[in-house]
Amino acid sequence: MPQLGPAGLGERVCISIKSIFLFYLNTFNMFSNSTFLITGIADKHSLAMSVAKEIIRQGGKVICTGLGVSPYHLNLSDKAKAFLEKNFQDFKQSVHEELGDASVRNS
Repeated sequence: MPQLGPAGLGERVCISIKSIFLFYLNTFNMFSNSTFLITGIADKHSLAMSVAKEIIRQGGKVICTGLGVSPYHLNLSDKAKAFLEKNFQDFKQSVHEELGDASVRNS
């Protein structure tokens, strides 16, 4: 029975979906001179990161959002705040490494 998880069927399905989506993006080169909001980038392996790279490759612009600690998170535990801060640091690093020169702001 195939495994679901990083080395099993789940990864192959994810890669397959990513391949189909990127094929669709390549086929309809419709992103030049447009700006897109990209959410869901957790790290450089995220599907959202692949989409952002493809949009940029085709001449579009992207605005990427990541979740960090904000004024709305005042009542969170220290552990939850640390998790959000690490998540935001990983997001910033991935955007910088994968998408190049970018402005990252806490808003």
